[in-house]
Amino acid sequence: MRSAADGPTHQDDPGAPGDRERERGRDARRGHPGEPCYSTLTAAARDHAIDVVDVFRRSEFAGAVVDEAIPLRPRLIWLQVGVVDEAACDRAAAAAIPCVMDRCLMVEHRLVQV
Repeated sequence: MRSAADGPTHQDDPGAPGDRERERGRDARRGHPGEPCYSTLTAAARDHAIDVVDVFRRSEFAGAVVDEAIPLRPRLIWLQVGVVDEAACDRAAAAAIPCVMDRCLMVEHRLVQV
């Protein structure tokens, strides 16, 4: 499974969520030394299928990320804790893409033990 995290990088944190996902056979794309980094989701989608878009931006910027993600057809758009944009999630839902707001993907992942 590939995901694209939009937000701050954790370049010096070897235990960051992307590293744990790689250990589970998933490919999480974020800024990481020695790996390609993309300026937009659209650019990343040229080289990789994107299943999950995980948004770590302030709420006022989330709508633009969701709008860019919709034509890429991810299986899920996730807005992290504190990120709320009802209109953006409504647009994703209208495109038949589930959208979760104001929740931590890592916490929810641990709850379902996937």
